Amino acid sequence: MKAVRFHEYGDPGVLRYEDVELPVPAAGQVRIRVAATSFNSVDGNIRGGFMQGPIPVVLPHTPGIDVAGTVD
Repeated sequence: MKAVRFHEYGDPGVLRYEDVELPVPAAGQVRIRVAATSFNSVDGNIRGGFMQGPIPVVLPHTPGIDVAGTVD
């Protein structure tokens, strides 16, 4: 599948459109076929590295806290 991810913190130039493995949900999780997502100010602050304390992420990270889609 395709995803927009970043491998380092920084400005919009760190975003990369790339092939990634299809995620496999663990016990108690579901996988969502995403139809739409947003990139809001929180995502921008995460990408910029300003939210490492309150919202730590593992790099590479796929932004998109808000999604709409169907459980597949």
